[in-house]
Amino acid sequence: MSFFDKFREKSDPLRRKIRKAAHDNQITEEELNNSPHLKKYISQYLSLMERMAVGIDADVFDYEVFRALHKTLTIKYYHQLRVYIIQRRKETNSETLFIYYEKIGTAT
Repeated sequence: MSFFDKFREKSDPLRRKIRKAAHDNQITEEELNNSPHLKKYISQYLSLMERMAVGIDADVFDYEVFRALHKTLTIKYYHQLRVYIIQRRKETNSETLFIYYEKIGTAT
């Protein structure tokens, strides 16, 4: 369980910064274009989540434990950050960017 506690220590501050900027609304392209700090926080958060999701996919991390602890927030933030994910995929010409996070962010 301590691994998930350490994960939360890294993800919670980033989520708070994102929430402060966007509240509970979906991030818009305008907000992204007007706030380099917001883009940085989102990028850091998604990188962290993608690493976790890759570990879940490879059975390094227990999905059921992750789901019990983080499912609601993961799904909420996936939908809130979807515009950023799409924008980054277009910019990098990579449809697979954040694909593992998308997998857990759309799971029910």
